[in-house]
Amino acid sequence: MADEDGRPTAKLTERLLREGRRFSFIQAFRFLLLHLRRESSTDIDINELVKKIRVRPELSLAFPGSDITKIEASTPPGSFMVTAAFLGLYGASSPLPTFYTEDLLQELGQDRSISRDFYDIFNSRLYSLYFGIWKHYHLFFNIAEDPDQDILQRLYCLAGLGGEALRESAENPYGMLRYIGLATQFPRSAGGLKALLADGLSEPAIHITQCMERIANIPEDQRLFLGVSGNILGEDAYLGEGIADRAGSFRVHIGPVNKETFNRYLPDQPDFQKLGQLIRYYLDQPLTWDVEVTLKPEDLTTTVISSQAMLGCNTWIFSEGAIPMERCAIFPGSGRN
Repeated sequence: MADEDGRPTAKLTERLLREGRRFSFIQAFRFLLLHLRRESSTDIDINELVKKIRVRPELSLAFPGSDITKIEASTPPGSFMVTAAFLGLYGASSPLPTFYTEDLLQELGQDRSISRDFYDIFNSRLYSLYFGIWKHYHLFFNIAEDPDQDILQRLYCLAGLGGEALRESAENPYGMLRYIGLATQFPRSAGGLKALLADGLSEPAIHITQCMERIANIPEDQRLFLGVSGNILGEDAYLGEGIADRAGSFRVHIGPVNKETFNRYLPDQPDFQKLGQLIRYYLDQPLTWDVEVTLKPEDLTTTVISSQAMLGCNTWIFSEGAIPMERCAIFPGSGRN
């Protein structure tokens, strides 16, 4: 259907001319624009390409079965004529009284088309405006098929990557645009983070545990010092330098996964770094986090001296003949974000 660049091939263009009625109007219009852009030797503005696609309504009072009746090659060479079954000034869907279409049908029966050609001056403009309105409200078209840097910059701003430095720090800033919907949701949620990680890492076996218990450090100016601070029992008096806390930490669970996937999420691997980048991108509060990766029992093997093992990460020791169970490893994140 398309070449390596995602552009329509010659076979697709031939199919448009042969089976135009099987395509929707917008779909056919986009394919024709891509074909014209590919055939053009220079970078032509899309408005100039649109002028090479003339559209007119079908001259008939029959109920239309599809958006398009036919697509034909036109003159001058490299132009196309699309016959549509909606939105025209004449035809079954015309807002004008029926006798206008009847007069054109009578004229057609006399092998004349002067009046129809006059109407088509306005019809062609109506259809190009229709496509322009569709294009205006479909941002994907404006960044993928007809790149508009102003719109792209606005989308980066919506995604939280408006600054050049922010985009340079991201592994794939263009790919992050797909997460605008998640990035603009407030408050942030575990469900949103799970969706982001599952898609960004192509790893469906992910879930989030919220409110993990941890020991939070008490700032020195808030600790108990006799006669200085923290002396009210039951209110602000705490012994020690830390306190149990469940409001500032969560855990990302991955698995059960096979051995190959498990090794991808070791702390020194690119996928672990990408995981951290996605988490930092999504969080809007200074939370701590860690990652628990679970290995499937069938991939669990005991450690031997000659193996490439990392102590504390992917090393297990159990007796020969023992039935292994699922094992997991917990890796700390990058602390508060």
